[in-house]
Amino acid sequence: MKLLASDYDLTFYTDDVSFNKNLEVLEEFKKNNIFVIVTGRSYNDYISTIKKEIDCDYLVVNHGATIIKNNEVIKSNLINKDTIKKLKKIFNFDSLKYFATSNLESRVDINYKDISKINIEMESIEEAKKTVKYLVNHFDDIKAYTLMIHKNQIEIISKEADKMDAIEYIRKLENISKDDIYTVGDGYTDINMIENYHGYAMEYGIERLKEISEGTVSAVYELMKLIMKM
Repeated sequence: MKLLASDYDLTFYTDDVSFNKNLEVLEEFKKNNIFVIVTGRSYNDYISTIKKEIDCDYLVVNHGATIIKNNEVIKSNLINKDTIKKLKKIFNFDSLKYFATSNLESRVDINYKDISKINIEMESIEEAKKTVKYLVNHFDDIKAYTLMIHKNQIEIISKEADKMDAIEYIRKLENISKDDIYTVGDGYTDINMIENYHGYAMEYGIERLKEISEGTVSAVYELMKLIMKM
C-alpha cells in the first residue's frame, strides 16, 4: 500500500478535462492505496470550490493546520492567542481586507476563539513581500506566505502547521513506510512535502519545487499511474 498526497489548486485541479481524468484514475488507485488532498484552502472554501466530490481518505486544509477524516477534525494547529493579540497591535483589522478561518469555518472574525489561518490583502505585491519578511523576522511561532495567484495577499498560520507534518501524522496513523509516501504540488507551501518524500512537481510549478523533486508531471493522474506500476 502506498500513499499519495496532492495539492488541490493548480495540481489536482488545473482544468476540467484533467480534473475528470484525475477522478477516473483515482477510482482505480484507491483500490489498493491511500489518497490525501493537502491544500491551503479552508475546509468550507474547499468544499464549496471542488467541481465534483473527491474520494480522499484524509483532507488536510489551512496549509497543514487542520487534518480531517470522515468530515471530522482529528488534529489541528491553531495560531497562538497571544500571537493574535500582537498581530492586532500591528494590523488595524477594522480597516483591512482580511479573513480568518477556524478548523472548519472559512470566514470568522479576528476575535474568534480558535483561528487556524489569517489572510490579509495588502495594497501591493511589494507591501505583501515586505510584510511577510517583517513577520518572519519578528515572530518565532508563525509562518507567513504570499499567495501564488493573488500575490498581494499574505497568509499566516502556526509554525507547527505544515503539509509535511500533516502527512507524517497520517503516515504514522496508517503505519505506512516513509518510502511508500508520494507527494505532488506546485507552490511554496509544497516544498517540505516534496523534499521529504518521493516528491513530484507540476510542470509549471515554481522552479525551487522542480529542483528538489524526483520528476515533473503535467497531471496528477500521470503520477497515480506511475505509482500503480511500481
